[in-house]
Amino acid sequence: AAAPEAVEAPTLERKTDSEVFVSWTAPEQPNGQIVSYVVLQNGEVIVETTGTLYLARGLLPDTEYSFVLRACTSAGCTESRTAVISTPTRPPNGMPLPVISNVTGRSFLASWEPPLEANGIITGYT
Repeated sequence: AAAPEAVEAPTLERKTDSEVFVSWTAPEQPNGQIVSYVVLQNGEVIVETTGTLYLARGLLPDTEYSFVLRACTSAGCTESRTAVISTPTRPPNGMPLPVISNVTGRSFLASWEPPLEANGIITGYT
């Protein structure tokens, strides 16, 4: 037995704004029995499994994520190319109320703090 050859990059499919299905097929040249698959997200191991599907959860908005598949036999492991997906931007969350001051008959001063979670790039306030 030897390490697998030609391990294909995983397929990525967005399930929700914060979840991505990561799926894959067995290598065409496994060079022995596949004993496990390891999925790496942004370089960190997130799961070791014998299956061919994983649901990555808790992803942050407006963020790029990379996934790599590692297929392993008893003789060693081989990594795939990187697959990349970006999560969508979401509306801000936790917007504090504005503070109104210096009220006169014709004008006032409004000030505010940024939201607790921008969930992307703030492009303006209305």
